[in-house]
Amino acid sequence: MDSANLIILTYPYGLARPPKETIHEHLAVLSALKRQDPEASEAAMRLHLRRSVERMDKEADVNEAGSG
Repeated sequence: MDSANLIILTYPYGLARPPKETIHEHLAVLSALKRQDPEASEAAMRLHLRRSVERMDKEADVNEAGSG
């Protein structure tokens, strides 16, 4: 799943993960952007998205197991 699809699919349902869990990831992205470090910015954003996708995959597995 690419990041655009992730955003489109999760937006109607609210946040994929609570801000308390993701604030350090957002701050890492912002810090790298402030330093004008494109590699670090990309790495931080990819990590953030990967963790969100992993969370959604786990929730989907739980929901699928519960409906079967």
